Amino acid sequence: MSTPLIIAIIILGILLFLIITIIIILYIIYRMSFYFNQKKPKHSLDYLDYEVMKPYRATLVALINKAMALPYEKVTIKSHDGLTLSARLYMKDPKAPFDILVHGYKSYGLKDFSGGINLSLENGHNVLLIDHRAHGESDGHIISFGIVERFDVLSWIDYLNNRFGKDTSISLMGISMGAATVLMASELNLPSNVKLVIADCPFSSCVDIIAHVTIEKKYPLFLVKWFLPLSARLFGKFDIHASSAVKAVPNAKVPILLIHGDEDDFVPYEMSVKIKKANPDIEFHTFKCDVHGLSYIFDKEKYKQIVTDFTNKHLN
Repeated sequence: MSTPLIIAIIILGILLFLIITIIIILYIIYRMSFYFNQKKPKHSLDYLDYEVMKPYRATLVALINKAMALPYEKVTIKSHDGLTLSARLYMKDPKAPFDILVHGYKSYGLKDFSGGINLSLENGHNVLLIDHRAHGESDGHIISFGIVERFDVLSWIDYLNNRFGKDTSISLMGISMGAATVLMASELNLPSNVKLVIADCPFSSCVDIIAHVTIEKKYPLFLVKWFLPLSARLFGKFDIHASSAVKAVPNAKVPILLIHGDEDDFVPYEMSVKIKKANPDIEFHTFKCDVHGLSYIFDKEKYKQIVTDFTNKHLN
């Protein structure tokens, strides 16, 4: 075998090794960030055993149990890409406003909105508590951090309008990833009966939150910058740059209420500051809270007052 041929084989072998290595890295990133296959019970309370959650365990368990005891109707729709999506419908009055509640990353509605369901019902609103794709009773395994999920929100709006008519007002309310999702949905071609968006502790973009977690866990940050977009495109079939909360809000079609704990331990408060700067018309309220997504628990009366005042202002 000639020397040039040996060199060529070695070079091809190195290239093949590099390609296989990159594909493996991309797949690992995909599995860690974008893939979700629920193995725990859909309403697991394991997260309450984390040290940071223990002081609030009793309060949250009571709220979750109260929410689970409420009568509801299970409803389903087909997404734009053929997935069956599930939700719980809590009815007060078919002519009353509807609040679409959108939960967070690898979470579920009864946890994230254990207080929010009752707040909406107490305000006389109907509630549609949705399961994100890949969560709860909904189909799918890919989480796109709100980029694809924003179109699912549109599908749920269409469901309500087709069933109850376009004369009923709709509010979009989200927490964590759900908050980012409804902010991204705010710039879409929303029907005129969608009146407002409430976003509690959203992240500014998919890249920002994954980079933050990467730094927190001391993983190499270059993996996010170099491989994350390709991983999402290759295995998740979506573009991580297609939308973000901070990109969407300057084009918002409805008023926005933004809420965030000032010492959030997971989605930094500064991400909401960034979102507010992108649209100065946003109404922004800060809570003295150092646990992600628990502003309602830390100051229930303030939270209820802010949400109630905002909804009354824009629904009436």
